[in-house]
Amino acid sequence: MKSEQEVAISKIIDIVIGGTPKTSKPEYWGGTIKWASAKDISNCKGRYIYETEKRITQEGLEKSAAKLLPKNTIVITSRGTVGEMCLLPYPMSFNQTCYGLITKKGVDPLFLFYKLKTLMGKINSLSYGTVFDTITKRTFDDLRITLPPLLEQQKIASILSALDDKIELNNQMNRTLEEIASAIFKSWFVYFEPFRDGEFVDSELGPIPEEWKVGELGDICNVNMGQSPPSATYNTDGKGLPFYQGIRDFSFKYPTTSVYCSEPKKIAYKDDILLSVRAPVGEVNVAFENCCIGRGLSTLCLKKGRNNVLYYLIKRIQSEWRQFEGGTTFTSINKGDISKFSIVIPPSNIVDQFNELVSQIDEKVLTNTLENNTLVQIRDAFLPKLLSGEIRVNLSENNNLIKDSTFENPTSHLKEDW
Repeated sequence: MKSEQEVAISKIIDIVIGGTPKTSKPEYWGGTIKWASAKDISNCKGRYIYETEKRITQEGLEKSAAKLLPKNTIVITSRGTVGEMCLLPYPMSFNQTCYGLITKKGVDPLFLFYKLKTLMGKINSLSYGTVFDTITKRTFDDLRITLPPLLEQQKIASILSALDDKIELNNQMNRTLEEIASAIFKSWFVYFEPFRDGEFVDSELGPIPEEWKVGELGDICNVNMGQSPPSATYNTDGKGLPFYQGIRDFSFKYPTTSVYCSEPKKIAYKDDILLSVRAPVGEVNVAFENCCIGRGLSTLCLKKGRNNVLYYLIKRIQSEWRQFEGGTTFTSINKGDISKFSIVIPPSNIVDQFNELVSQIDEKVLTNTLENNTLVQIRDAFLPKLLSGEIRVNLSENNNLIKDSTFENPTSHLKEDW
């Protein structure tokens, strides 16, 4: 493909439908091959999907319609929540609710991935179904794009990838930092390792250091249940406070704002812990600014001291809220369920020491998150302009972009950082 041309997407890809091994065959499951579902794809926050809920065996792969597709295959959900996408970072399999798109010669997979991201509205308009929205192979006949030469595709993809690479690096750093802080919490408040030289006493929750006690979560923190304001007060123009309705607004540790509310009913304040109280129960985020919370959330705030320790405490016990005794799954929890939860309460000076120890970790995670928010805004502003040709790449090595009427030099500030 030597010159820019308009093509149907179906002409530049091979389309592969996923499959599912028989669930009645235990020998097909629990292997080493990652097997993605539409849920896994929808939950993927970056370009690449690294984790899946389930894995299959080589036998399960060979004796089913499931297929092992190569690195940089684009996977797109085809029914229900249509059009969620990610790339495979290495060979992986997936079920029949997804299509795998393998680019043909002359097409850069990252370029096509970014191009498809700009076509979500079109893809959804081509879906059909009375119960579940669905797309078929024919959908890709109706999706047409302007395809520049391969070198230009690669240049465009490299510009957008530079931003996503930095976002993903920050995300990895955040995961590592949280693992460190969580390990410290477990050492102090689960295994009591720094306090082993002291006396221990028996309690209904097991042996605990002598000066510690057993109490309820409501003894140490205030609980505030969310309340959804009238839908007429919602907006996307930034009027009022960020509005979080449930876990759909949650990200790794801090929520992502897409909707604002001009007349909030219930407010969470900076550093409050946000807890999901409807299925799935027990997911946790932290408010990095004052915000409005809907019925799907509650907030927790320590009555004394900073909330650093509270975040790791809730992360530690979140599984307890997901099940009643006997294994019945929670569909919701109320203020009483939260407040009456039994916990071990350390002396306040121990809490202060822990907060001081992990505060720098938490601050770095927040800094990385806010930087990512800015990078996402930059990427999303560039993406349609680059892919529509409004901004054209210069194929010379000395300059990434040609000037256009909108930006004098849109990547000059990026070159200093990367």
